[in-house]
Amino acid sequence: MKQRNVGLQKTVSVLLLVALLLTFATPVFGEGSPGVNHADSRALNKNNWEYLYKQAWDLTNKAFQTNDSALRSKLLQESIHVYEMLLESYPNDVNARNNMAANLYQLGRYDEALIAFSELIQRFPNFPPAYQNRSVLYEKLDRKADALADYSIYLDLISNNDDTSGVKDSAAKIETPSPDGFWVWGDWYGQVNAHNYVYNGVKYVNAYGWMCGYLYPGVTDVENIVYFTLPSSVSNSTAYRQMFGTWYEVDWIRNYCGWNDPPWTCWPGQNYFMLVPEREVCAGYNAAPWAHKIHGLYWAN
Repeated sequence: MKQRNVGLQKTVSVLLLVALLLTFATPVFGEGSPGVNHADSRALNKNNWEYLYKQAWDLTNKAFQTNDSALRSKLLQESIHVYEMLLESYPNDVNARNNMAANLYQLGRYDEALIAFSELIQRFPNFPPAYQNRSVLYEKLDRKADALADYSIYLDLISNNDDTSGVKDSAAKIETPSPDGFWVWGDWYGQVNAHNYVYNGVKYVNAYGWMCGYLYPGVTDVENIVYFTLPSSVSNSTAYRQMFGTWYEVDWIRNYCGWNDPPWTCWPGQNYFMLVPEREVCAGYNAAPWAHKIHGLYWAN
């Protein structure tokens, strides 16, 4: 019996030693890098779009919350590095390209920012924020004629859409339904919440989570958004939010992406959005995406 206990004690000791080794071998945050793991850890997630995108946004948001200029620069540089990794695997991510270029601008790396915004425009010539942002950059570089030209293109892009109402569910804008089907009521729940904002004159698009601009010095024009995936034939829709287990109707702006003024840049895989008023977020509103829904008629084949 004593021999068996000695053997058991040795086994337990070995297991504890292995556990300690695994604990100290686990990747940790790099020294002086508040938001990004070591390179080995990042490499494991190189093809994980959501992981990289969220890392980049977390770093950018932290940068705009600090009054320490050296720390802000370090965070923005880390964010650019993560965006570069993301774009290696997802080169056509319009949001990542725009936001990386915006971070280059914030760091005063104007030549690199100009290259990045120009490449963004080459890839996505109908993306209004790219012209808006490059116009700001040209103004900074005292290239007033180029700034005016870009801003004119931006105005043309956002004025080519005749919808200024903010809500578009009329039959005039939906696809013509097939004759073989019928209208039924349906519910669609939010899948992602994000926000847009302007910092130092440059627009950032589709950041993760909610934002109250009052907590970020220098941030303006905050737009908090919930994204949905809806059939193109939805009509007569109504928006709801859930509070304490009960659904309440809300008269919040909502629309299909690309049908509003200016054209909206949707989250990948989503085609519809609802704007949550910033005052709600600043008052403590922190509901999950699925706590928002669209109720409407759709054509079922």
